[in-house]
Order: sequence, then C-alpha cells, then structure tokens
Amino acid sequence: IPDYDGGELYPSGVNIFNFDLSIAFRPHYANTYIYDGWRLAEKSEEANKKVWNEVTKVAGFMGWPHFVGGAGWTHSFPNYERILSEGLDSYKERVLLMKNEDLKKGLLITLEGIEIYRNRCVSLLEKSGAPEKLINALKKVPNAPAENMYEALVAWNFIYYIDGCDDIGALDRNLLPYYDKEDVTHLIRELFTHVDINDGWSGPLGPSYNEITLMCLKAIHGLRRPSLQLLVTKDMPKEIWDAAS
Repeated sequence: IPDYDGGELYPSGVNIFNFDLSIAFRPHYANTYIYDGWRLAEKSEEANKKVWNEVTKVAGFMGWPHFVGGAGWTHSFPNYERILSEGLDSYKERVLLMKNEDLKKGLLITLEGIEIYRNRCVSLLEKSGAPEKLINALKKVPNAPAENMYEALVAWNFIYYIDGCDDIGALDRNLLPYYDKEDVTHLIRELFTHVDINDGWSGPLGPSYNEITLMCLKAIHGLRRPSLQLLVTKDMPKEIWDAAS
C-alpha cells in the first residue's frame, strides 16, 4: 500500500500496480499482468524461468498474434453512485444470491481482497497519526453507505485506487446527494492531484450544472492533467464558462 502523504484522503500517491518499476511481475488494469523479464533476470536466471513458467500458466493470453487498443481492453469506471449509496456490503449480499458459482466465487474473492486492502489502509493511517476523521470514515466506507460529503469523497477516492486509478467518473451529479452547502474545493483538488500523479482518465461535468460543478472546475486549475470533460449546452450559465476559462 502507498505511503500516507498527510492529506485528508487515502490512498494517495502513485498507484503501485501501474507504476512501481521495482516489481517484476504485477497486476495491471489493461494487460491483467505486466512481466519485466530483464528486472527478474537481474535476480537470477533460475527465478526468471520459474516465474515465466507460472506467468504462462496464469496469463494464457500472452503471445496473442493480434492486439487492439488497450491489449483487448478499454477504460471503465466503477458504479460510484451505487457504491456510495448502498455500500459494498450490499454487493456481497447480492453476490451470495447468484446461481453462477464460478462468478460468485470470483466476486467474493474480489470483495474479500478489497476488505483486506481497506483494513491495511486503516492500520497504516492509525500508525501514521492520520486525522481521526479520515480513519473513522475509512472504517465505515465504502462498506456502508456514505452519509455526508466527506465520507462520500473518502469512499470515492478509495474505490478510484481499487480500480487502478483509471476513470474518475461523474463527480458533480453523483456527489450531489451528499452536498450540504459546504465548500469542498480543497478536497476535490486533493482527489484530482491523485488523478494527475497516476495519469488517470477523465470524467464528465454537467450538463445539469450545480455548485459541485463549479468547485470541480476551480479545483483543477493549474493541474497538469485536469482530466475532466465539460458537457456544454446552449443554456450553460455564464459562471460555468467563467470558471472553465
């Protein structure tokens, strides 16, 4: 898990699955696995051969004669809206009712992995002297529904990292149920610094503009990779134009 950077959201920093070049064999959102034979060979030729044999068993796709963009995959984003409103515990309840045993088993393993990761994050935050507000929020979400804007953003950030820091989703429309007229521009900016450092992909703003739309536009100013798409309509308010300029 990444180091805690002292912020109000966690995880933070570089997503280890995509960018930690010290790891020779690791999961990857698009290719399933990334294998660095040169790095492993630095350790020993025997280790190189052993891991390569295991890789070819697990990742039988290696050696495909044809590839499309994303090695057969494209970008995706989790159902942030449903996770925030229902919590992952409700997902587990639905999975347990599935009749497809293979899919059920795979999804239960995924949910168990997310819970292990969340517990490790909480443990690190406690050891790092992180704010109680952050620790308490991450003990609750995303397993249980978010009840306020801060919990919603903590859950959103956590799921973003779980998904490999790919797509940030539609913030302004899906955070609105938790908005209580507070200014969270600084938290949204912290979230987008995580998008920036991980070369994340974009999410839409609008066309139902609200106060969160404005905060998102203000939060991304000056970032190298703002990663937002502003959906423009003929009647878009001037304040939205001004914030985006």
